Amino acid sequence: MAAAAPFRCDCGKIEGVLHAAPRKGLHLECFCDSCRAGALYCGAKLPVGTPVGLYLTQPENITIDKGAEHLRTFAFSPRGIIRWKAGCCGVQMFSSQADPGTPSCPSARTA
Repeated sequence: MAAAAPFRCDCGKIEGVLHAAPRKGLHLECFCDSCRAGALYCGAKLPVGTPVGLYLTQPENITIDKGAEHLRTFAFSPRGIIRWKAGCCGVQMFSSQADPGTPSCPSARTA
């Protein structure tokens, strides 16, 4: 059954809702260097060989209810994936294609 899933950053300054989860998205684990580098850059503790948990969905399925002003972006190359992190506590929140494409919610924190 699809439901709304609240999420937040580690310190709680950013909060939102992932709508129609999991019906309108896909859970996966990624072992690629790019996803691991993004998570490590944001301070995640990932032992060698540990995947990054992702949930792929469309931007219209995400609502930021509080703290959007704390979101910051970074990318490792001009045409690379845009990664969204919480400027307040550093946790990686989302990723999206530069065009933009399908965002993912790495290790989304549920409230």
